[in-house]
Amino acid sequence: MEKYILFAIIALLGFGFHDFSVKLLSTHMPSALIAGIAGMVAGICILTYAFSQGMMPQANKLTLYASLIGLVYGVAYAAFVAAIARGPLSVAMPIVAMWFIIPTILGIVFLHEGLTATKIGGIALAIGAILLLTR
Repeated sequence: MEKYILFAIIALLGFGFHDFSVKLLSTHMPSALIAGIAGMVAGICILTYAFSQGMMPQANKLTLYASLIGLVYGVAYAAFVAAIARGPLSVAMPIVAMWFIIPTILGIVFLHEGLTATKIGGIALAIGAILLLTR
């Protein structure tokens, strides 16, 4: 098995557990607090791993770009947790799951990854599945 597939499966399991757990916890705790605590702990874990591998941030524009990505992610994550806390998980989650369309389109347009009939069909089927799940 390719290593990236193992990482993808670990991410799948972790995100699935995360989303269900956030929904359960949101009946006892404000969503902004859940997002803040979970995000902070996740950040500490990731930085601890990076530092243990000898990675150190540099004061340059790449670190600034990474910080801006983090800002966007933080806003998105807080909105995601709020959506799960306020609505049915079975509706909010599929809507958020449509996020994959954005990097797919950006990859095709800016990274010239190629648009194939298979990709178009996959995106169309995924959108159809999400529409069915949210009704």
